[in-house]
Amino acid sequence: MRQPGEDLFPVLSARRALGTEELSRDALAFSERVLGDTRVRLPRAVVLDVGWIRDVGWSVVEVNEAVMSGIYDCDPIAVLEVLASGLTRRGEI
Repeated sequence: MRQPGEDLFPVLSARRALGTEELSRDALAFSERVLGDTRVRLPRAVVLDVGWIRDVGWSVVEVNEAVMSGIYDCDPIAVLEVLASGLTRRGEI
């Protein structure tokens, strides 16, 4: 499990964050707050989908395993780093 405060590999697709730089920054800031919350326990490599909900604000839409994500507009090297960080070698379990 990823512990709060552990290094994160933020991979943000601007297109998925409503298409503007400002909204992309807001989405990333919200995501970092969620992941930095000590009450939130997630595996090391996940895809956190966030979205703006009218009359609510930024919200977590869904969380998926990193291997189930699409790359979209993301940096493929950063995506590979996320995928590698979630791997466990046999014998380390």
